[in-house]
Amino acid sequence: MLVVHEAPGLNDHPKRRARLLAELGYVALAADMADPADCAALAGRAAEALGGPVEILVYCAGISRTGRVADLALEDWNESMQVNVTGALQVSAGCIPAMSAAGWGRIVNILSLYSRFGVPTSAPYTVSKHALLGLTRVQSAELIRDGITVNGVVPGWVDTEMVQAEAQAVATAKDLPVDEVRKRFEARIAESPRPWISRRRSPTENA
Repeated sequence: MLVVHEAPGLNDHPKRRARLLAELGYVALAADMADPADCAALAGRAAEALGGPVEILVYCAGISRTGRVADLALEDWNESMQVNVTGALQVSAGCIPAMSAAGWGRIVNILSLYSRFGVPTSAPYTVSKHALLGLTRVQSAELIRDGITVNGVVPGWVDTEMVQAEAQAVATAKDLPVDEVRKRFEARIAESPRPWISRRRSPTENA
């Protein structure tokens, strides 16, 4: 089961999304990761739709809200925590009992470069992604004896619409050209000793 949030183009057209996924042989279920009730119910709904329990879960939902710490709206903070980490906890909790009973399961949480360092004006996203890394480590330690592996993937800097919007928000907050913001971020990423995350990539290339 792949869980995503705010997929550009697809979430704006639910019928188009369902049709495209059906053509590929997938089952599409709509759920809002900002809604705790939707998160709690998703594993059961997926099992019913698939005709059996979820064996593999990939949690790829994420949103970004920007602002200086002293100016953050609590609503933005809470929504980021819910979508980026609490949703992962809820959805995986719904899948784990069946995985444990079967003695096999796979959980993959999609992390971020922001899971590893802090960036000004990105507190909701940075903190929630740090928390998701922590959750991944704890789940891995707890579940391995049940035959369930839990891993996190840091995809590097992928030039998504969310990243572009964040760069624009930082540029506005700092009164800088957006190209300058992107160059500064690229310079920081280029310092990474890991070549696979040291450059910007398109979503298509990353896939």
